[in-house]
Amino acid sequence: MPVYNEFGSLMYNKELFDKAGVKYPPKTIEEVEAAAKAIHKPSEGIYGFVGRGAGAAATSQFSSLMRGFGADWTDASGKAAVNSDKFLAAVKWYGNLQKQYGAPGATSFSWQQGQDLFINGKAGMWMDASVFFANVVDPKQSKIVDKAGITMAPGGPA
Repeated sequence: MPVYNEFGSLMYNKELFDKAGVKYPPKTIEEVEAAAKAIHKPSEGIYGFVGRGAGAAATSQFSSLMRGFGADWTDASGKAAVNSDKFLAAVKWYGNLQKQYGAPGATSFSWQQGQDLFINGKAGMWMDASVFFANVVDPKQSKIVDKAGITMAPGGPA
């Protein structure tokens, strides 16, 4: 029985991409990072990227990114692989993206904080579960209904 029927997605604000002169949708980690850099204007309250950073809340969405780096939670023998070079490379990339182009306090974010920034037009990209796209395009909740796009989580080096 499936217990998790959503996918790791990258939602993006087309208006902020257009304003920064960036092509969308970004598909690779390099394209995500370049877009985040171009969009990031913290003095204007605009952040290039938001994602989960709070403990267990971050792990479900990190899975898509981790696998893009060729990493997994365990190795072939079933032992924890969270200290493998590939896993650590994914953590480093994600952490640096949050640090350089994220909102203040990103390490304490769950989906709610990321969603709030994104649906209020304050973030260029939000990496989270595909299930939240319904909220992004709900005019009762979102200010960016007609500006929102969704794609798969970015592909990594693997």
